[in-house]
Amino acid sequence: MTEMTRIEDRNSLGGQVVWFVALSLIGIVLYSWSLHVLKRPFDFYFVISLLAPCGYYYWKYPTKKQGLPPHELLSRKVALVLLAYSFVYFVLIYFVHILAASIALWLVQFMIPVIILKVSKVRLSAIGFEWRKIFGNFSDVIIVGVWLTPFLFFGVRDAEAIRRMTGTPSFYLYLPLGVLYMLLIVAFWEEFFFRGVLLRSWEACTGKVAIPVFLSGLLFGVYHFPMRYFNQRSPFFHDAMGSLASTIQEQFLMGLFLAFVVYRSRNVWQGIWLHAFLNGFSSIYQVSKMVKFS
Repeated sequence: MTEMTRIEDRNSLGGQVVWFVALSLIGIVLYSWSLHVLKRPFDFYFVISLLAPCGYYYWKYPTKKQGLPPHELLSRKVALVLLAYSFVYFVLIYFVHILAASIALWLVQFMIPVIILKVSKVRLSAIGFEWRKIFGNFSDVIIVGVWLTPFLFFGVRDAEAIRRMTGTPSFYLYLPLGVLYMLLIVAFWEEFFFRGVLLRSWEACTGKVAIPVFLSGLLFGVYHFPMRYFNQRSPFFHDAMGSLASTIQEQFLMGLFLAFVVYRSRNVWQGIWLHAFLNGFSSIYQVSKMVKFS
């Protein structure tokens, strides 16, 4: 390695650190603001519960972007096309709400991006998705899932009802059903789109680490805003500040966490399984009301 290369590497690392610190501060400010609007205390355990797995993935998966073959990296040209499509999609969901509904996700978040990639002659592996890696390093998902479980018992909706179910056999029936249900209706499509298409597109366009992770989390929150603001059953119906604060507190932080996991592992399936587990656990009680075992 030449001296010039060493200098470039140090400058690159320094720039990444600056971006990481700056965007981390912005994230903290946004999270603090959301808690202020929602009149909720700072949940230190919740933050630690997400930071610890991020540290684990940082240690377990060192960045090896420079050693990847060309077909494993998304070109800037294709990335711009995918981002342009994503921009149109985000605008449309504010006017055509069904585009954000589960019934349409297979088309707008999976099929259309896949067609764009196929027409551009780009493999799905360029966005970190491969069917053969469906259970790749699945032990990491289990480790993180076990770590997060105590938080889920007390931090999700219907937590009290779920805790009452833990002593019964039905809990161990409804948990895998909840995970499978969420895997099929939201987790697969959203992770493919946000942690696959968007994350790698921003990476190709910026050449940074922190920016793609931050934007992926931010856009994940923006995407969920209409589901609160336009939903008559939501406590934040037509409440812009409340809807924004709620999405920042939940989807923005969760989006950052999942984006970092997928960025380090370069496997969208890691995000899919964790997303399905988090949503599936929180839906155990709801699933138990939909499906009855005699």
